[in-house]
Amino acid sequence: MNNTARVLEKYVGSDGNILLEYNGPFVPPLILELGKHIRQNASDELNINEVLFYVFIELAENIKSYSAHHCMLNDRQIGIGRTMLLETDSHFTLMAGNLVEVANSANLKQRCDLITGKDRQNLRQIKSNLRTEGDEKGHTTGNIGLVNVAIRADSNISIHWHDFNEQDAYFMISVTIAKQQVATVN
Repeated sequence: MNNTARVLEKYVGSDGNILLEYNGPFVPPLILELGKHIRQNASDELNINEVLFYVFIELAENIKSYSAHHCMLNDRQIGIGRTMLLETDSHFTLMAGNLVEVANSANLKQRCDLITGKDRQNLRQIKSNLRTEGDEKGHTTGNIGLVNVAIRADSNISIHWHDFNEQDAYFMISVTIAKQQVATVN
């Protein structure tokens, strides 16, 4: 078992039924197919599937774009990482992980610290501030993807870091979506 698999196993435990698991390059067609599978099959509740789909796509896009472990495909770097969708009686958990360069991880840690544990109102304010900051810097997105994930998951996000060596760390985000919550909150 490789290092990243051991880290993920540590956080998965035996709680829940694995509905989807993937480890490898996050190429766009694969991201769409896995997302489509989640949207159509994860639950009988459309609202739950839509939230799971959105969260999965955002996390998969982050792996594709920002993983320190990557491969080349058609002259483009494609990030390599791992994702898993688990279901219990009360909730779904989407986990995504990838290697990050320790030297470049300070900004990611800062952004994660900014959103973890915040309520919906604070998250919306953070989103507005990031959009404004992005507009001022000429960015088109404002880097609000993880904030949107936190809003959709009602702030049920946990972040895990595991340092492998001086250069690499494994970054994992776990997003828990309560079945009742999604049924009542858009």
